[in-house]
Amino acid sequence: MPRKALFVYAIPLLSLFAVIKADPTLISVDCQNATVGTTLDPPGTYAPNSTYQTNLNTLFSVLSSNSNNASNGFYNFTAGSGQPDVAYGLFLCRGDVATAACRDCVEYATGDVVERCPWSKGATIWYDECLLRYSNQSIFAAVETRWWVVLPNPKSVTDATRFTEVLGQVMADVANRASSNDSGNGGLSSQQIIAIVVPICVAIMLFIAGFCILTRRAKKKYNSLREDTVGDDISTVQSLQYDLGTIQAATNNFSNDNKIGEGGFGAVYKGLLPDGQEVAVKRLSRNSGQDPLEQAKLDWLRRYKIIGGIARGMLYLHEDSRLRIIHRDLKASNILLDGDMNAKISDFGMARIFGVDQTQGNTSQVVGTFGYMSPEYVMRGQFSVKSDVFSFGVLVLEIISGKKINNFYQSDGAADLLSYAWKLWREGTSLNLMDPILGGSYSRNEVTRCVHIALLCVQDDPDARPSMATVVLMLNSYSASLSLPQQPAFLGRSRMGSNFRKAVELDESVSNSTQFSVNEVSITELCPR
Repeated sequence: MPRKALFVYAIPLLSLFAVIKADPTLISVDCQNATVGTTLDPPGTYAPNSTYQTNLNTLFSVLSSNSNNASNGFYNFTAGSGQPDVAYGLFLCRGDVATAACRDCVEYATGDVVERCPWSKGATIWYDECLLRYSNQSIFAAVETRWWVVLPNPKSVTDATRFTEVLGQVMADVANRASSNDSGNGGLSSQQIIAIVVPICVAIMLFIAGFCILTRRAKKKYNSLREDTVGDDISTVQSLQYDLGTIQAATNNFSNDNKIGEGGFGAVYKGLLPDGQEVAVKRLSRNSGQDPLEQAKLDWLRRYKIIGGIARGMLYLHEDSRLRIIHRDLKASNILLDGDMNAKISDFGMARIFGVDQTQGNTSQVVGTFGYMSPEYVMRGQFSVKSDVFSFGVLVLEIISGKKINNFYQSDGAADLLSYAWKLWREGTSLNLMDPILGGSYSRNEVTRCVHIALLCVQDDPDARPSMATVVLMLNSYSASLSLPQQPAFLGRSRMGSNFRKAVELDESVSNSTQFSVNEVSITELCPR
C-alpha cells in the first residue's frame, strides 16, 4: 500500500494556541458619531491613513499589550499629541475575570469596535467580560452620563432550598433587631428598616450565587485548555501521531459518508477516535495545490492584514501564552486563512515549550525547511524566539514579492530572495520587490516599511533581530523608528543549494543528524521527543 500523507487536527489542540477562541459576549456598543466640544474636524469621523488613525492603531496596540499585565484589570493610555489627533483610550475588565480572559476580550474588542463603528473618533463597547472606550477628547477622570445600559442578572440560585433557609435566617435576624430598638425622634421605623434591608440582602445573595456559577464555568473552561508537558516538548494526547490503521478506523476507511469538505490540498473527513474524541482528518490528494486564480484576491490591504495577523500570533506564542512557545517551522504553508482572510498559525509538530525564564535551547536533531531556518539553528542547533523572528522575516518578503524563498531566481546577480531584497533596499528601490500582480494598488510607505522590518528580522546576528513585540509595534506605529539592518544571513550562497549543504556539513556535531525539506514539507521525528 502506498504511503499517504495525513494531517490530524484535534479541536482542543487548536484552541491551545489561540487559533480558535470563543468571542466575548457583546452587551452594547455606542458609536459617538458627533464630536462634542470641538469644530476642528468633521463631526465624529476620521479619514483613512490620517494621523488620528495612526494614533488609534498605536493606542489599540498598547492597550492589547498591557491587558496581560494589568493586575487590577484596568489600564489607560494616550497616543499622539496635539488636538484633534490625540487618541485617548482605556479598558476595564470585570473583577472576577481571569487575566487571560481579560486579555482575549481586550484584543478582540480593538478589532470589533473598528468594524462596528467604522471611522468613528469615539466609541464605547461593552462585553460581559470587559469594556473598551476611546475618544479624541480626554475621557480620564470625566463622568459620562450621556448614555446608560441596564444589565439584568439572568442567573438563578443553584440550591433554592438552601437559599430560602439562609434568606429566612437573615430576615428573622433583621426583624428581631428592628423590633428591639425604638425609632426615636427622626429615626427609621421597623417597617422602613425591613424595606431597606430585605432588597439589599436579596441582591447580595443573587450576586454571590451568580459569582459562584461564573467561577465554576471559568475553572471548567481553563482546565479543559490546560496541557501537560514533558521536558520542553509538547506532549498532549492530541499532539501524538496516529498510525494509518487508527485513522482508517476512525473515518470508516475514508468513507464518503464521513466526508465534510474539499480543499485545495484534498478532502477532509470526520473521524471518531477510540477514546470518543472527534477529529477532522485531511487526506492529501496526489495533485494537491491551490487554484492560482485565488492569488488575485490577495491585494495589498489583505497582505498587510495577514502580515499583522502573523506577527500578533507569534507575539502571543512568545510572550502572552502561559508558557513560551517556539514554533520552529514558521513558513507560508503553515499559515492558514479563514473566510475573512484572517491569518491562523498551524502545524505545531516541531514546536518547543519554554519556561518564562528560558530564552534558548539546543538540539542535535535539526529539522525544518530550507530558506526559513535561521543560520544559528542550522549550523549549531541553537533555537530561540529569534529563530522564529528570522522565519517571520522570510515570510514577509515572500508575501510582498509573491515569490517562494526556495524557487526564487533573478537574472541580475541576486542569488536568493534575501539577497535581492537587500540589494533593492540598499539602492533605494524596495518597491521593485512588489508582486507585479498588485499593480499600483498599494501604499508605498507601508511596503517600504515592511521590507525594512523584514530585513531587520533576517539579520545574521540573532541579538540584532527585533523581538516580535517590537515588530508588532513597528507595524502599528509609524512613530516607532527603525534601525539600519545588517546584511541578511546566507548572503551570496547560491539559491540555498550545494554551498549551503556544504556549510552545514562542516559542523560535525550536527551533520549526521540534520534533516532538511527542499519541497516545503515539514519533516518531523517519527518517535516521541
